[in-house]
Amino acid sequence: MKKRVSSIDVAALAGVSQSAVSRVFTQGASVSAEMRDKVQRAARELGYRPNKLARSLIEGRTRIIGLILTDLDNPFYADLLEEVSDALRARGFGLMVQLPRKVEELEAAVAEFHSYRVMGILSLSAMFSGELDTACRELGIPAVMLCTGREQVPISQVVTDNRGAGAEIAQYLLEGGHQRIAHLSGKSPRLSTYERAIGFREGLRAGGAEIFAEESGGNTYETMVAATLKLFAGAERPDAVFASTDQMALAMMETLQNDLHLRVPEDVSIIGFDDVRAASWGNHALTTWRQPVQAIVAAGIDLLLRLREDPAQPPVSIVIKGKLIERGSARRPQHRQSGAA
Repeated sequence: MKKRVSSIDVAALAGVSQSAVSRVFTQGASVSAEMRDKVQRAARELGYRPNKLARSLIEGRTRIIGLILTDLDNPFYADLLEEVSDALRARGFGLMVQLPRKVEELEAAVAEFHSYRVMGILSLSAMFSGELDTACRELGIPAVMLCTGREQVPISQVVTDNRGAGAEIAQYLLEGGHQRIAHLSGKSPRLSTYERAIGFREGLRAGGAEIFAEESGGNTYETMVAATLKLFAGAERPDAVFASTDQMALAMMETLQNDLHLRVPEDVSIIGFDDVRAASWGNHALTTWRQPVQAIVAAGIDLLLRLREDPAQPPVSIVIKGKLIERGSARRPQHRQSGAA
């Protein structure tokens, strides 16, 4: 078996001390350019890779961020995971992911993160509770929720302006001349989809209208199809629908076109929320509200690091505005027909 190359081997080849090798591979450590070049050349020649986890366990700290994710079925969270991974890598952090499906597994995930001494936790899960946030604080682990939250639960979070977005979508549909505007709502306990629904109702009422019909899309393709069929079961059908997520909107479009033989947007306009990659595909061309994922992730990481430096800081809520992306699934208001957003 080939002997594993150690920092002692690198030091011997480079003609420096072992502590010098350690400084070169420690981010932020003071080392001259000449020393860094000498050590890195020796490391490349020997094929040396520092054991970052072992070093972090010895030092009692890591550059690893824990991520909690519970909804991989929704393509938005897969996109969000990729953005988090890229952003952390660019800052020199590692990422450890846990995929709990229930509260008990979520608690176990936090315990596992603690055993690996993560610097902090980013949660994309609405299951993350105030009790868990308190437990994390007691363990010295800051936590921040991204793109989701819990009603009346004081947890640091970075989200888009869901309520304002819902209101703007309602206004857009009303300005497009729609009169029977329905809503395919999101699942509980996500504060994000709840606030979209509240804002949507407020926007309709501001324009002198009420929701024509509403159904919950649930969290599976089958429940989304069933909810769509129920919305359109009556003799008088909606002429526009706001779906709380792109996942729901795309399932609805497929059901309307294939099962009910309705045209989008000629017979019914559909607007989604998130702007997942599939939304821009030619056969979908979904008009949707784009969450500013890059800005949300950057702000979330910054906030997490601030909480790490100041654990006594009270929970912080940051709201970042998104924008409507006009494509082909919704009839445009007359004054917006000259071009896309």
